[in-house]
Amino acid sequence: MRGGKYGQSISQEVLKKFLWRLGQNIWPIRSNLLEKGIQLDPICPLCNEHPEDNKHLFMQCNAAKAVWFTSPLGIHIPCNALSA
Repeated sequence: MRGGKYGQSISQEVLKKFLWRLGQNIWPIRSNLLEKGIQLDPICPLCNEHPEDNKHLFMQCNAAKAVWFTSPLGIHIPCNALSA
Protein backbone atom coordinates (compact mmCIF):
# COMPACT_ATOMS: atom_id res chain seq x y z
CA MET A 1 0.00 0.00 0.00
CA ARG A 2 1.05 3.54 -0.61
CA GLY A 3 1.73 6.09 2.05
CA GLY A 4 4.20 4.16 4.14
CA LYS A 5 3.40 3.09 7.66
CA TYR A 6 0.98 5.98 8.24
CA GLY A 7 -0.98 5.23 5.04
CA GLN A 8 -1.26 1.55 5.99
CA SER A 9 -2.64 2.46 9.42
CA ILE A 10 -5.36 4.59 7.87
CA SER A 11 -6.23 1.90 5.33
CA GLN A 12 -6.42 -0.78 8.01
CA GLU A 13 -8.66 1.43 10.14
CA VAL A 14 -10.97 2.13 7.19
CA LEU A 15 -11.14 -1.59 6.40
CA LYS A 16 -11.95 -2.44 10.03
CA LYS A 17 -14.79 0.10 10.08
CA PHE A 18 -16.10 -1.15 6.74
CA LEU A 19 -16.14 -4.78 7.89
CA TRP A 20 -17.71 -3.87 11.23
CA ARG A 21 -20.54 -2.01 9.49
CA LEU A 22 -21.00 -4.92 7.10
CA GLY A 23 -21.15 -7.40 9.97
CA GLN A 24 -23.62 -5.22 11.90
CA ASN A 25 -25.76 -4.77 8.76
CA ILE A 26 -25.88 -0.99 9.21
CA TRP A 27 -24.95 0.18 5.71
CA PRO A 28 -27.65 2.45 4.24
CA ILE A 29 -28.59 -0.05 1.57
CA ARG A 30 -32.09 -0.38 0.20
CA SER A 31 -33.18 -3.36 2.31
CA ASN A 32 -32.17 -1.53 5.51
CA LEU A 33 -33.80 1.73 4.44
CA LEU A 34 -37.04 -0.09 3.63
CA GLU A 35 -37.02 -1.66 7.12
CA LYS A 36 -36.80 1.87 8.56
CA GLY A 37 -39.91 2.89 6.63
CA ILE A 38 -38.23 4.82 3.83
CA GLN A 39 -40.18 4.21 0.64
CA LEU A 40 -37.99 3.40 -2.34
CA ASP A 41 -37.50 0.80 -5.03
CA PRO A 42 -35.80 -2.26 -3.47
CA ILE A 43 -34.04 -3.23 -6.72
CA CYS A 44 -30.28 -2.72 -6.90
CA PRO A 45 -29.54 0.45 -8.91
CA LEU A 46 -26.27 -1.01 -10.18
CA CYS A 47 -27.66 -4.06 -11.97
CA ASN A 48 -31.44 -3.43 -11.91
CA GLU A 49 -31.99 -7.17 -11.45
CA HIS A 50 -32.20 -8.16 -7.75
CA PRO A 51 -33.20 -6.58 -4.43
CA GLU A 52 -30.29 -4.75 -2.85
CA ASP A 53 -29.15 -6.30 0.43
CA ASN A 54 -25.70 -6.94 1.94
CA LYS A 55 -25.30 -10.34 0.30
CA HIS A 56 -26.29 -9.06 -3.13
CA LEU A 57 -24.40 -5.76 -3.03
CA PHE A 58 -21.12 -7.08 -1.67
CA MET A 59 -20.99 -10.61 -3.09
CA GLN A 60 -23.45 -11.25 -5.94
CA CYS A 61 -24.03 -8.09 -7.98
CA ASN A 62 -22.00 -8.27 -11.20
CA ALA A 63 -21.57 -4.48 -11.26
CA ALA A 64 -20.28 -4.49 -7.68
CA LYS A 65 -17.93 -7.40 -8.46
CA ALA A 66 -16.43 -5.34 -11.27
CA VAL A 67 -15.81 -2.47 -8.83
CA TRP A 68 -14.17 -4.80 -6.30
CA PHE A 69 -11.98 -6.41 -8.96
CA THR A 70 -10.77 -3.10 -10.41
CA SER A 71 -10.16 -1.51 -6.99
CA PRO A 72 -6.61 -1.24 -5.65
CA LEU A 73 -7.47 -4.25 -3.46
CA GLY A 74 -7.99 -6.41 -6.56
CA ILE A 75 -10.56 -8.61 -4.82
CA HIS A 76 -11.84 -11.40 -7.04
CA ILE A 77 -15.19 -12.91 -6.09
CA PRO A 78 -15.85 -16.18 -7.95
CA CYS A 79 -18.91 -16.24 -10.23
CA ASN A 80 -20.59 -18.90 -8.11
CA ALA A 81 -19.97 -17.21 -4.73
CA LEU A 82 -23.08 -17.30 -2.59
CA SER A 83 -25.38 -17.86 -5.54
CA ALA A 84 -28.85 -16.39 -5.13
